[in-house]
Amino acid sequence: MIGSYLVFTNEANAWAKAEEEGRLQCPLGWDGDNTTQYITVPEQTDAGTFALEVSDYTALTSDEVASVVNEVLFRWELDD
Repeated sequence: MIGSYLVFTNEANAWAKAEEEGRLQCPLGWDGDNTTQYITVPEQTDAGTFALEVSDYTALTSDEVASVVNEVLFRWELDD
């Protein structure tokens, strides 16, 4: 899949980044009144890592920006 992704070896770290961005962009989603909590969610890749689509993220560090990849193969793409 083509886009802007951060790839994590640990699923918990991927969810933590998704939560961080969700809290920044959708603070009401975390107040218990709404359900929107994440901008994107991690998905498992064919390599067993977890890719998080970050095209619209605003809180990427310079190290994260340098680590962005533009193409990943998701596990579900292998089923087609």
